[in-house]
Amino acid sequence: MRHSRFMELMELLIKYPMTASMIFRASRNFKNPYGSIGTLRNELKSLHDGEWIQRQKLPSVRKGEREFIYFPSKKIKRVDCFEEHQLSDATFEGFSGHEWHAEAVSDFMSHVERCAGTIKERVQILCTVQDRYFQQAVHVTFLGDDKQTALEPDHVLVVKIDGAINLLFLELWNQPALANPRKPASISRSIRFRMAKYKSFAGNFRQNHQVRQWETEFRHRFKGFRVLMVTTRGDAPRNRMLSIAKNDGYRSMFYFATMDDIRQSANIFTKPVWHLPNGKVRGLIDD
Repeated sequence: MRHSRFMELMELLIKYPMTASMIFRASRNFKNPYGSIGTLRNELKSLHDGEWIQRQKLPSVRKGEREFIYFPSKKIKRVDCFEEHQLSDATFEGFSGHEWHAEAVSDFMSHVERCAGTIKERVQILCTVQDRYFQQAVHVTFLGDDKQTALEPDHVLVVKIDGAINLLFLELWNQPALANPRKPASISRSIRFRMAKYKSFAGNFRQNHQVRQWETEFRHRFKGFRVLMVTTRGDAPRNRMLSIAKNDGYRSMFYFATMDDIRQSANIFTKPVWHLPNGKVRGLIDD
């Protein structure tokens, strides 16, 4: 069991750098989940001492706290099945307030893994793609101007749900989202511009080489995709983004939630966590 869990842990950390609490939560989707966080912390210390994993101290809001985010070291390339994996060389960036963007994405993904693990008979995470590894050029008409830009989701998931393969994109808002940017430099931070990019992408998303590869690999033709819009800032920003989407005519492409919604939900697949512009509140599985 120890070797099996080591492999599952390394596979998890390659996909998402995580803190101990995130790993413990996500291990619900392991064949052999951790029974206690104390056991996990001891294993992480041993793996760090053995130079199998690296760690970076997170900023703390309380004096004296010590929390780390863990990620694999180059040493794991000595293991045959990991030798071709791409690993991060640098420390994590994007510190804003008391959270890093990378940490917030990993926090969300730990709950995705947790929830998938509780209903393994219904949900299977087939693959994920990290920030900057999925890109697609899109042409967007925005505020009267034509713009050539790139769609770069914070994360991409291919998930098998009740036998159907779903394509999900994550956009995580760790800073206040702008509604109507007035300066060219602020357009990329606009919720409306971000949504317009997905609207443009929807018209020809199957032309993306990665999407074509997934359709071939899984022998499945995607009917479309959904975009999970998650904010760390609470109900008011979520409701503001939801209102913008509704006013711009979107109905069911975008699903909105807060990280508090995610953390408090028993299961984000089956419970009504997600708010849609068409007025529905539902899970990712529409029972």
